[in-house]
Amino acid sequence: MIRKVFIGWILRWLDRSLALDYKKIDRQQFENWAFVSADNPGWRSYLAYEDLKLLKELGIPKPDYQYWINIGRRMQLLGLADEMRKSFELKKAAEEKRKAEAEKNKNN
Repeated sequence: MIRKVFIGWILRWLDRSLALDYKKIDRQQFENWAFVSADNPGWRSYLAYEDLKLLKELGIPKPDYQYWINIGRRMQLLGLADEMRKSFELKKAAEEKRKAEAEKNKNN
């Protein structure tokens, strides 16, 4: 009982300290961040570490609810990695296209 109250209090406190403004979600800023970070060795190390940790946890028998929570965490991690990869590729292709057009205009 006390544990549930304590956990609820901690979650409410953390929720207030996060203070995200959902009205100001900027897709362009995410794509810029993804372009800069997607090829970063630090991001790659984090992704590999978290994925390996989740795979190890999935290999250990646990109650069903913990298993599905770990499946969800892994899906979220891989989804973020996929979003970053797509954003990186789109931004990279756009930059290459812009450079090719600049070269074309320069040669003409």
